Amino acid sequence: MAVYQPPQADTVHFFTDSVDGSIFNGCGCTKAAWIASGYDRTKFMSSNGDDLSFGLCDWNDTTKILTTVGNRFANAVIGMLIALDTGNSTNVAVGKYEITELVDANNVKCADLQADGDDTNCAFHLGGASNNINSLYDDDSTDAADFSREILIDSDISGVDILPDTGGGTKTKNTKKCIVGCDSDFVELTKGNYRSISGTIYPLKFTASIVNLEFRNLHPISSAPRGGFSSYAAAGVIETVICKNCKFTGHYAVYHSTGSLKDFTFIDCVFSPSTAWCNETTLNFGEFVFIGCYTSKAIESASDFVLVNRCVFDGDNFGVCGSGGLLIVIENTFYNQSVNPVSLVLGGRLVEFNNIYQLADPANFEAILRFAATGGTVIYSDYSITNSTLGGVDEAMGGEHCIKGATVAQIGLKDPDNGDFRLELDSLAWNAGRKTLGIIE
Repeated sequence: MAVYQPPQADTVHFFTDSVDGSIFNGCGCTKAAWIASGYDRTKFMSSNGDDLSFGLCDWNDTTKILTTVGNRFANAVIGMLIALDTGNSTNVAVGKYEITELVDANNVKCADLQADGDDTNCAFHLGGASNNINSLYDDDSTDAADFSREILIDSDISGVDILPDTGGGTKTKNTKKCIVGCDSDFVELTKGNYRSISGTIYPLKFTASIVNLEFRNLHPISSAPRGGFSSYAAAGVIETVICKNCKFTGHYAVYHSTGSLKDFTFIDCVFSPSTAWCNETTLNFGEFVFIGCYTSKAIESASDFVLVNRCVFDGDNFGVCGSGGLLIVIENTFYNQSVNPVSLVLGGRLVEFNNIYQLADPANFEAILRFAATGGTVIYSDYSITNSTLGGVDEAMGGEHCIKGATVAQIGLKDPDNGDFRLELDSLAWNAGRKTLGIIE
């Protein structure tokens, strides 16, 4: 029997909570076809997520044409996926294939259709969406080894854990498997809007080694004090996970149980006041990046490398703590920290500049604390501003361009208590930072 080959192009795949969706539908199209349609779901499925047509077709292995009757291919679109089942046939490989040519309303050509010869009475479903998120994730058509796949979800998911256990992307080919929160028309949600994943204890649970996953516009909700992402029962390495515009409201964004976590990136993510980024901060996790995030809890890690850039730390906890690895802290705002915004312990190394440190108790805490008892190296510290007036032996904020002991008014945050962390025009921080390109300094 011929062996199925996934679409040889980047693709999008459709998940809906409608009972009329089915994993037996085509469930997707090429990314190029989706863009060319103007993101019009009606071109790829019926209004309830069902297929556009179904029936039987014949395969001519010489002309490479699928043939049906009754104009059942009239609504086909170039780039749409058509699902073929062998039905009464024996030669065509079961799978979802990209339509590449519309011969007429009864005849189409498909890319990379695998068959051992002519065939008759192949069951088909043209277009449509799936209503089983894990079946769609595991389907052969969403294999991301050679091309990226985006699974678009048009509704909240409840009572089901998403199990990204196999089928991630490939690092050397820069391919990813993505799960993307969308509106009811499968148009990607904008910043600050999310699709909730309210599973059981582990709404996003890794159970095996996997690499190159991306999650966008999701709000995983755990029913227990666990995390949005969990390595529960993972026997290998979860590596290169990217979260964009995600919201975390449980105890932890990442819950480490077994296996090894490496290389998580959070971009434009929101962590609720009760949510820490990870339950275990003493393990070496590899590399972690936080860009444009909002959090009230600390980012504490013994990772090899941590980058924190353009984040807001809003709360009465400390902000960033690095131990053992390289910590890079650039262009962040630390507001109302009751202890040191940045701490360096256990031989950690720090590069920091262009940060705002507005402490709740500036007379008793330093902006940057290097614990002398456990060591650590400040590689570079300059061009930051703080209201701290403490200059103890462990104080590590340095550099001739730093502004220390500034008043709250001189720092000039507009309305931080109500979430506005922009600067007033008379802030001392205006144009006082390091230019990030050395050639223009």
